[in-house]
Parts: sequence; structure tokens; C-alpha cells
Amino acid sequence: MDGFKEPRPSIYMDYAATSPMPQEVWEAMQPYWEERFANPASVHPMGSAVNWEVMQARESLAFLLNCQPRELIITSGASEADNQAVWTGWHYGYARKETNGMPHIIATEMEHEAVREPLLFLQREHLAEVTFLHPGPSGLIQPNALREAIRPQTCFVSIMAVNNEVGTIQPIAELVACVRSCEGKDRILFHTDAVQAAPHLPMDCQEWGVDMLSLSAHKFGGPKGIGLLFAKQGVPVEPLIRGGAQERGLRAGTTPVPGIIGMTKALEWTRIHLKEEEKALHALGHALTEGLRRIKGVHLTVEEADRLPGIVHITVEGQSHEVLLAQLGRRGLSLSAGSACQAGAVTDSYVLAALDVPEARRRGALRFSLGWKNTKEDIAFAVQALQDVIEKG
Repeated sequence: MDGFKEPRPSIYMDYAATSPMPQEVWEAMQPYWEERFANPASVHPMGSAVNWEVMQARESLAFLLNCQPRELIITSGASEADNQAVWTGWHYGYARKETNGMPHIIATEMEHEAVREPLLFLQREHLAEVTFLHPGPSGLIQPNALREAIRPQTCFVSIMAVNNEVGTIQPIAELVACVRSCEGKDRILFHTDAVQAAPHLPMDCQEWGVDMLSLSAHKFGGPKGIGLLFAKQGVPVEPLIRGGAQERGLRAGTTPVPGIIGMTKALEWTRIHLKEEEKALHALGHALTEGLRRIKGVHLTVEEADRLPGIVHITVEGQSHEVLLAQLGRRGLSLSAGSACQAGAVTDSYVLAALDVPEARRRGALRFSLGWKNTKEDIAFAVQALQDVIEKG
């Protein structure tokens, strides 16, 4: 390892992939790996004490999301929660199959793989008809387009609140209202993947009006491997994992106590710091956007008005993201080309295709996603580093 030097500075700009854990979250979790390690399903005093603390955490989560504790299902993360939402929506429609025909589901061409792939499976196996709405360059789904896609057989709609690749913000409450205005005698279940919204938007399950909502803790400073599915009271949730009474029989498996405590503390921390962090990210994101605009060959994928300020996605003419990421990495910058779940994929991003980004530019995609540890010095360094990489070829 002679001659190896850690790159300086080391700058992290991949918060959309995962976020650092605040010290307060780490400290809140520690006791549950040590003295309070008991299984909360056990009826002895130690287990009962931990169970009470888990119940308190669930109450806090429900308060922060403006829902009831019984409306929360703890999962291993948003991928599981998304899959459970799709399964629930399909099963709900299948129960109406005899009277309404094959279940019809609506989503967008920009959905996360955890929604997109289950829907493609249902479509491929002729178990459901699926309409994928095309957003076009703005990345936004228009209520009229959603309204026109609804049929008598429509049973389930899934539209992500904030896109994980380009940061577009969908008007979820407006889209839910559109669906409600088109319903007949049968309700249409509406799900949103709110993973990227959680660190940045004041989520409110009642205000948004959704039937289901998915979260993943590590996106907002919590531990990896824990998430949740909000399912409104009355939604006929179908379990993906059976074999235990945990989560009221809707998700079997030993209760991950440290994860629940950490997720709760992280969401509390996020809500406390939300306004100040978003103000800071707005300034940083704007500075980054303006700096990148001035580099020859760089194209912004989505305009500032339509996305989170902290996610800045670009394409670079005549470049490949593999080379760009390697060169920027040598300069100490950690960022990505898009979704972490698609890292290593040899195909172009289907999200960029949905945005009508020319095929020739898709290989040069970069996503800068900012968070609470970034500074204005980081922004200046990142802009200069990318300019140097492009100019030096």
C-alpha cells in the first residue's frame, strides 16, 4: 500500500443514497444492544419493559406522521414496504375481479424499482393491467393525465412523492384528490413512496390523503434495514411475510428494537431541524446549480422550481458517468450517477428516458445530493473539480 493517500478533502454528496447518523440517534439505540436487549414478544419483565418502549416509539412515529399507531407496519425498509403496498393493491383489485374484470393499476415511468419491478411482474404474468404515466421533461405528473388513465377496473395508484434520481416533487395531495373525484362505488387505493420526501418535506398522512406510504430510516439519519408502511385504517393489508403474530400478523419476524428506536429518534431529529436545514440546502443547492450551469457541456436535468433544492441532477455531453465518478472520486468527491439500487447497471436510466433526456446524454449522468454536513466550500470544490475533469478529458 506504499504511496496510497486518502483523498483530501473527503466530501460526501450522496445523501439520496444514504445519510449519516446524528450522534443523538446513535446514543438512543445503544441501550437496546446492551442492557435492554430482551425480545419484546416475551412476557417476562425484561421483555415487557422493552415492549412498552417500542409502543412508545410507535406512538411517537404516529404523531410525527399524523396517523394512528395501529396504522404503522414496521418493515425491513422501503423496498419491502413498497412491495407490500403493491401486493395489497393488487389483491384488493383481484377480490373485485369477477365483477370488474382484470385489476388495473396506475403508476409512473419514474417509480423506484421496488414499485416498478413488482408491477412489471404482474403485467408480465397477466395478473394485472398496468398503465405507466409518462411525465415528460418536467418530471411532473399532471392531474388530467392521471384522470384520463383511470378506468372502472382501476384499483391501485402508486406515485412517488419525490423522485430518488432527479428530485422532482409530485403534488401528492392534488393527485389523491383527482383520484377521489374519479372513484365509483369502489375505492381506489393510493400509495406513495415517500422515501426521499422524509428528510425534506413536512409529511402528513392525513393532509396528503394517501391510503399507504413507505419510508426507509437510513434516508433521514436512521439505521439501515428498518422502515415502515403506513396503511390507513380500513385498508385490507396483505402480508408478504407470514409465520408470526408481530405487527398484528401483517409482517412476521422478531421486532427489530434498536432499529425502531433509531428510526423514531431520526425522524424526530429531522423534524426538529427541518426548517433550518432546508433553508441551508436551498442556498447550497442554488449555488451548486448556478456553478454547474457555467460549465461547458453540462445540462441540468430538472429545473430548480420542480425539484428538491438538495438534489441536482445533470448530464455531461460526451462523457460516461463511470469515468466521471472515478475521476471525481480521486479528488475526494463521493456522489453517484443515480439510484443506488441501480448501481452497476449497464442500461441507461429509465428515469431519464421518462424525462425525454436524449439517449446520447444519459451515459454522462451525475446526481449531486446534499445534506446537513455539506458546506459552501464543498460546493465550490465540487464545481471546480467537475470543470477540471471535463477540461482535462
